[in-house]
Formats: sequence, C-alpha cells, structure tokens
Amino acid sequence: MTTIRTFTNQAEASFCASFLQAHGFDAVLLDEGSFAWNFAGSAIPIRLQVPEDQTDAARDCLATADSGAAAPDASPDATPTT
Repeated sequence: MTTIRTFTNQAEASFCASFLQAHGFDAVLLDEGSFAWNFAGSAIPIRLQVPEDQTDAARDCLATADSGAAAPDASPDATPTT
C-alpha cells in the first residue's frame, strides 16, 4: 500500500476515500481512529492509501476531481455500474 495523501480533516479524508472506492480503487484510511494530539503538540495525520499498482491512477482520479472535472473510472479494475 502507498500513501497518496494525508489529511488533518476527518471529513475530507473520508470523502476522498469514498470517492476513490466509488471509482473502483481499493482505498483505505490509516490512523483514522488515532487522529489526536501527540506529546509534541502536532496532529497525527490521516493517511489515504491504495495498492501500489493503483497509485498513479488514483492520484490522477483525485487530481481530476480537484480540478472540478468529472473523474473517469481510472482504475484498471473498475467495474461499470448500471
């Protein structure tokens, strides 16, 4: 698994993970439950990860969404929905 983004906002992290999953990616969030302050005073980021073979396509999918354009089913495993 490869981290493709980190977040300090739980809602944004969940939205991005759900968005990728809806487009056929095997996206997971790490450190979601441990979003807390550590002893150094900085937040522990939430990590969005996908399998290594989906990294480039997942980043492209999120970049397309960030630009406001419709995201394609970029995953090599994407299954069309009807």
